[in-house]
Amino acid sequence: MYQSCVQQKQHSSLTQNTIIQELGAIAVKGLTPTKTPTLVFNRNEIIKSSSKELANVACAMGVISQKDDHANSLTFFHKSGQEHIAGKYLADHPDELRSYLSAIKTVDIAMATGLVLISAAAANNDAAKEVMTSLMKLFNEEIDVKENISLYYRGKLSVDETRRVQQFIELCLECNYEADAGVKFNEMLSRLFKDGQVYCFGIQPYPAVALGYYMEHSDSWIRSFKLQAVAHPHDPQIYYGPCQEINQQILKGLKIIPDEEVQQMCNEYKKEHREILHKELLELPPAEFVAYIELMQRCEGLPSTSDTNLGPIIQSFKHIKLEKLAIDNFKLGRNLADFVKSVNNGHMISLTEFWAASVTSTGEQTTRLVSVVDKMPALKTLGIHRNDIEHGETLPTLAQKLVRCTSLQKLHISDYNAPAEDMIAIFKELPRLSTQLQALITVNNHMNDDAATILSKTLPETITNLGISVCDISRQKHKELLTGLHRLVLLEKLRLKDSPYPDDMVECVGTGLTSWSQMQEFTLICRPKDDRDDETMQQKVPQISAGAWEKMEKSLKSARHITGIRFSKICLANRSFTELLEICQEKENFQYLRYTRACLSEENVELCNDNEYEFVTLD
Repeated sequence: MYQSCVQQKQHSSLTQNTIIQELGAIAVKGLTPTKTPTLVFNRNEIIKSSSKELANVACAMGVISQKDDHANSLTFFHKSGQEHIAGKYLADHPDELRSYLSAIKTVDIAMATGLVLISAAAANNDAAKEVMTSLMKLFNEEIDVKENISLYYRGKLSVDETRRVQQFIELCLECNYEADAGVKFNEMLSRLFKDGQVYCFGIQPYPAVALGYYMEHSDSWIRSFKLQAVAHPHDPQIYYGPCQEINQQILKGLKIIPDEEVQQMCNEYKKEHREILHKELLELPPAEFVAYIELMQRCEGLPSTSDTNLGPIIQSFKHIKLEKLAIDNFKLGRNLADFVKSVNNGHMISLTEFWAASVTSTGEQTTRLVSVVDKMPALKTLGIHRNDIEHGETLPTLAQKLVRCTSLQKLHISDYNAPAEDMIAIFKELPRLSTQLQALITVNNHMNDDAATILSKTLPETITNLGISVCDISRQKHKELLTGLHRLVLLEKLRLKDSPYPDDMVECVGTGLTSWSQMQEFTLICRPKDDRDDETMQQKVPQISAGAWEKMEKSLKSARHITGIRFSKICLANRSFTELLEICQEKENFQYLRYTRACLSEENVELCNDNEYEFVTLD
């Protein structure tokens, strides 16, 4: 472009670098960190700063242009162009760069001037060092304070604050990567990623390349890598159609996100309600926000994917001894082949924890993913859930591979809606798995009489955490299965879902509490009968009998370690519910009671408001 412009001007003595340098001072002036960016300048100001010839050639090049019909107003073609020119200029003028950096007092200002800083860092190594020194100072003063960074790595910051931290870390990665000289690899990594933990709440394509490069040269310093991705909280597409009751709960600031309690869709969704929800969602920790978005995706069929190429990050795994890897709601897509190859080449032999949730788009991809589990011999925790599966292929393949994971302690295979025949393949292998198996979570998969019989026989007595769906089985097998759980004397957490026999479930669990001396939390969820839509929940779910509740009440009173109870789609009589509240109130360390709002009678509503523990009503 420049050469053609010069030819048109015939004898211009200006070089392209001269034009960029001369415009740099003007560009910087319009991007003062503490002021609103200015893209429009007076022609006389540019002529005064340089020359009339420069203004004309720059216009011919397209770097600047005349603003509308105002002959005296010139503007940069795009803010990014102005930022690039400003960064290049600052890199060549160290004193002005230091002055510019000194005006960047906060992380938010640093991110607002991000492209200027990246362009300056890319220009030369000295500038990169100045930029990185300034950024790391901000990191220490504003982000790595109190418990902020710790909460970030644990996914406990709000979505808004998490994105802020993530974007600042990405800015640091890009600035350092551009010149390869900002600070030493391990020094920067040790400051950005505490205790060997790399947590990315989504990551853009270019920072992913930089991160992969740094992980590759980290001298095995990185131990844990977690990647989460969700739709942007301001994207209006994700808010159309969901149940208003969920949103009302979020607006009240509840600490849970409903899952199976809410299955109905709203016909109308008010704009003003959605705008309030936008604001409230930003205050949710990422884990809860992810759960909410996933529910929206299940209801609406919305896509959950990312265009970011994870190849550089996956390739870096061969250079580090990764112990924990979690990928949540981030589609591997084109990177699945890279991941499988990395595992087959022995790059994951040190993994002790592997979580893969909503990472595949087809059942075939999920089968490929689970086919390499046996190449992770050190696994203690495996969670592969919320992915599509191939019936008759995915879970049977996983069952065969799990036998080689001799250290396995926790196994999560949930939210697949898998047929009972596939679950049987998993249940049959339980005796051959690790003798240390402590947790088995298989909720939201199908069960039948044969599967229930096999599970009753194969559940290891080492189990401390159990979650299963008990749907699609006869009443006799239902009772046999739940009664058989009484032998799990180490049980601390229990979740029974989709029971069609609420009386039997309450009675069996009530009796089991006498054997489960270490029980801390239990969840009981019934499956309402499929009757008319105009029926209330109390009409769809039979009331728990006095006899069943009596057994539960007696055991609950003597259960010393209970901290949480969740009854979903279970109707207790008024007196029984009152007794439940009294028991919870008397428990010294009791933390929460969750109960379906639609199953709560008006007489007991007032009783729920005066409790020291957390009482949450579910829809």
